[in-house]
Amino acid sequence: MRIAIFIFILFVHSSKMYCQSVNLELNENDAYSYFKKGYACINNGKIDSAFIYFTSITDYYQKTNNKTYLAPAYVNLGIVYKLYGDYVNAIKFYDKAEILFKELNKIDQLVSIYINKANIIEIQKDYKKAEQYYLKALAILKQNPLENKQRIALIYNNLGIIYRNIGQNNKAIEYFLESIKLKGNSDKSFLAYGNLALSYEKLNELNEANQYYLETLKNIEQYYGKTNIFYALNQMNYGTFLVNKKNDRINSIAHLTNALLIYKSVYGEKSTDLSFCYNRIGEYYLVTHDYKSALISFQKSLVALAENFNDTIDFTNPEIRSVLSKTHLLSTLKNKTRVLKLLSENEQAKNNYLKSALKTNILAIEVLKQLRTGYLSEESKLYLAGNESDIYNEAIEICYSLFKTSGNNYYAHEALRFAELGKATILAEAMQNNLALIHGNIPPSIINDIAATDKKYWMIEELIYEEKRKPNPNLTNIDKWNDLLFELSEDKDLLTKEIEQKYPRYYELKYDSITIDLKKIQKLLSRKEVLIEYSVSNNALYTFIITKSKYHLYYQPIDSVFYRAIDSLIISIAQNNLAKHNLKDYAMFKKTSFTLYNYLIKPYTEYLKQKELIIIPDQKLAYIPFEVLIKQDINENTLRYNQLPYLLFDNPISYSYSAKLYSDNNHRKKRTGQKIITLAPDYKSQETPNPNTLQTRQQYREKLFPLKGTKVEAIKIAQLLHGDTLLDENASEYNFKRQVSDYDLLHLAMHTILNDKDPMFSKMAFSVSNDTIEDGFLNTFEVYNLKLNCRMAVLSSCNTGSGLLNKGEGVMSLARGFIYAGCPSIIMTLWTVEDKSGVQLMINFYKALQHGNNKAKSLQKAKIRFLEQADPLKSHPYYWSGYVAIGNKLPLFSKQ
Repeated sequence: MRIAIFIFILFVHSSKMYCQSVNLELNENDAYSYFKKGYACINNGKIDSAFIYFTSITDYYQKTNNKTYLAPAYVNLGIVYKLYGDYVNAIKFYDKAEILFKELNKIDQLVSIYINKANIIEIQKDYKKAEQYYLKALAILKQNPLENKQRIALIYNNLGIIYRNIGQNNKAIEYFLESIKLKGNSDKSFLAYGNLALSYEKLNELNEANQYYLETLKNIEQYYGKTNIFYALNQMNYGTFLVNKKNDRINSIAHLTNALLIYKSVYGEKSTDLSFCYNRIGEYYLVTHDYKSALISFQKSLVALAENFNDTIDFTNPEIRSVLSKTHLLSTLKNKTRVLKLLSENEQAKNNYLKSALKTNILAIEVLKQLRTGYLSEESKLYLAGNESDIYNEAIEICYSLFKTSGNNYYAHEALRFAELGKATILAEAMQNNLALIHGNIPPSIINDIAATDKKYWMIEELIYEEKRKPNPNLTNIDKWNDLLFELSEDKDLLTKEIEQKYPRYYELKYDSITIDLKKIQKLLSRKEVLIEYSVSNNALYTFIITKSKYHLYYQPIDSVFYRAIDSLIISIAQNNLAKHNLKDYAMFKKTSFTLYNYLIKPYTEYLKQKELIIIPDQKLAYIPFEVLIKQDINENTLRYNQLPYLLFDNPISYSYSAKLYSDNNHRKKRTGQKIITLAPDYKSQETPNPNTLQTRQQYREKLFPLKGTKVEAIKIAQLLHGDTLLDENASEYNFKRQVSDYDLLHLAMHTILNDKDPMFSKMAFSVSNDTIEDGFLNTFEVYNLKLNCRMAVLSSCNTGSGLLNKGEGVMSLARGFIYAGCPSIIMTLWTVEDKSGVQLMINFYKALQHGNNKAKSLQKAKIRFLEQADPLKSHPYYWSGYVAIGNKLPLFSKQ
């Protein structure tokens, strides 16, 4: 008897509270018949019936111990659980099937498991991991492409969904079109048609979107009729599409209501699809400003998600553990928070609505945290952080409103907590995981296994990245490397689960709540220090001022003037082509610098006089050295940058990713055995590349011009502090890695190759060597795996503090990697460093350090000294303001 494995892959999420299994006495013929009936029930949207059939089949083959047929039974039962929205049980049955298929050596049958697992993982927004599962399934199917054309088409469709979800709509459309090309006009064409409609809508190509929505509905009606879940989904999507077309709003609600009726008839009152539909209807009422109806719909969405929650009272929410899908819950909670805020603006019971909004938002933040802890890939975590960062802005705004209306300082303190939760949380969690590994009683051999797996993973990621950069990439190699990535990811998953189960202390430390303690921060601050934390939303700037004894929360409305000033100042100070610099450029710099001073500093000057500032920026503010802000726009007709009233002259300034990280880093680290090591590589062209060196690496190398000043810088600083140097060919990546853990201070003067597209592949360039282990380029991902014992690292290299800005997490720079690796204090650069000025600044910085000044004060003195000696052109902020101190700023030497 032949049993086919039904692969059911949707681009939406269906669920229902499942019914009880019915135990029937079956024989082989009955079992085969039940398989076919189960498939038919799924196709017709009769999920309850499908559950009965597949549960009975599973029970039968468990009793007979027929692994050949039990494995596909597990797969299909997993599919039904997935449709119910019970993702935990779905994965459980997929895992059981995977074990059996591997025992039976039926590798081709693993495809259905990988596809369905990927579908669930994609729903949970772990897009990187989902992509790996799809690519693994695709690699298996491509071994017999003609035989597997339809299944390959389905995978292309689902890969397109991932790319659309991460904002790569044009790439998504390519995959959807390829899926249609492979399928032809079939009963599953609606999958790609519907996804094309969604992608074109996101690109604002509304005619194309409308055409594909109509084509989708026509295709479903042709093959399945108008009362199934496929039709309901696309009715809902089309209704949502029409919401924003004012003339079509009547049709919009008609489509949404029809979808709701279908879902109710199929699932009853509990279903993720039903919840999703109520959520969409609520969004319709938000657009039409019917806020009371919107709130009713969002509450019904919550009721549909949770088995034992039936409360229609507006201010109540279900418990997280009772819901079918956390991603659906998160979406509805965010919408409910929004409508409660809107209602508070016009209702007498303002504070009641605001308190309910805050309570709902706090629950949403907890859901977000639980989603994030389930991800292993940093890429997926970063995407989630950036995509959901507005959730913290909402909380801050609500807290500020409650603070102003009630005068209760509790809400001001809560606003700070939420600002912190929205900053560098992933970095903090990663560092916490490192500490948990060290203090969680885990054997060193296991820790080394984790590090080795991570290193292999990123090395393969880099191979794929570099291959894709080529004009004609080798697709066979890319497929092979993707397969290796999948295996390594699976190994890491298994190892992590095993560690969490075997070492409870590790688990406890890893998942301990990351919180901010205001009193602890104030205790760490001296009387001459002020911590200023900023939080930027679309139309508001919140500023948190913390001193030894006081705490203040401020609000300012902002608009395009604020954002334009940031962009203009970044361009003005980071430009290195000053040959054509003129009075117009000078006037623009003064105007934008003074504008930002008025926003960022002036309102709080009473707290800042003769103080050392610890700045925690937000969003694009992270690209600005606050030292360049001027206190007044002096009316001058000559270029005199060294005469401007910079904030630099009043306040030493340091920076941190968050107050929490500042607090954790602000301790005295024990010295290692030796003092300082300075490195200055040479950049001679390698005429005969090492065969193990990637050709693209040699292309990088050929573009690196010699840096004359770095060698002088390294030698003079080493002499000043009686340290060691690695120069020219000795400044190799191998020598650096071998010796880095032995030194208290690191000074790296070299080229940096910035990768804004993928920051993990930004790299520091060491000298060429014939070493077969290292290639001379230290990637960010390699920095993450270093074990640093130093108290400070000076990255006197271009763009070491620059990189891709991840909303909610900060700038993804090389410096971030050094902090992760255990270095509490970094001197980094925000743009390309000019060679000679860099030497002068760094030498003066170390001289100031030697006199017992802290790092921020030392950097301030070095910059002021530079301005005192610079000519009018060289006093432009480009030459001196790019170096900034981040993290622990405590002195390294005793007062002299």
